[in-house]
Amino acid sequence: MSHTVYRNVAAVAAGVVLLGVGVLRAEGPADPKPATSPEEAVWLYHEAVRAGDLEGGLAYVSRSVRGAWRATVTMVRATQGFEAALDRQFDKDPEHRRMFDPAEEMRAVKRIDIRGRQELKTEIRLTLWKVRPGPDDKDRITEEVVNVVQEESGWVLQLHLPFTAAKTTKAVRQGPDGRPVEVTVLEQAIKPTPAQEAKVREVLARGTAIIQGITAEVLAGKYASRHEAINAFRARLAPRAEVRTESTAPR
Repeated sequence: MSHTVYRNVAAVAAGVVLLGVGVLRAEGPADPKPATSPEEAVWLYHEAVRAGDLEGGLAYVSRSVRGAWRATVTMVRATQGFEAALDRQFDKDPEHRRMFDPAEEMRAVKRIDIRGRQELKTEIRLTLWKVRPGPDDKDRITEEVVNVVQEESGWVLQLHLPFTAAKTTKAVRQGPDGRPVEVTVLEQAIKPTPAQEAKVREVLARGTAIIQGITAEVLAGKYASRHEAINAFRARLAPRAEVRTESTAPR
């Protein structure tokens, strides 16, 4: 399925003012605890992100996609720096919804249930249910699959590539109490190619450089208002149609 990497990055970078920004990196342990099982890798990764320690969470991401996720963390921190510059230059705006906060997203998850475990030739495939409260006080469940592999440092997650397309479908599953429950199944590429991972890293590095440049302009007094600076942010991170990848694994 073809997709535009720039479109996905821009959608998050320029349009996710519906999220919130976290503080700077939370101080995690100098040497992250190795995951001794696939299940522990899930818990340790999500605990690190929930605590705001995005860098520490990288210890539980497989080598095959760690570079792309490290580039994502760098871009998140650059965006947080941009918003800190806005606050410094124009004072805080209580009406402005912040951008890029994976920790806040994770804190919105009430719990993560491991609902399936499949032993494959080179990895363990876990089925996860992420449970979030809905606006009507009823739980919303997202089902996703993640492969977990064992490396020298312990068990790590083969996460999907960041900012790439995903397919969602509705399904009915049997809940822990035996009753039927509706879930949203999130389908993402489990094993991207090295070329796809490199392309995402390249795009994220460009986006980070753009954000850092705009941040410097804000601090130099180029923009007369917060609104003008945010518009410049969005315009420069707008999709570039000429940068495309032709295919990804089914989402």
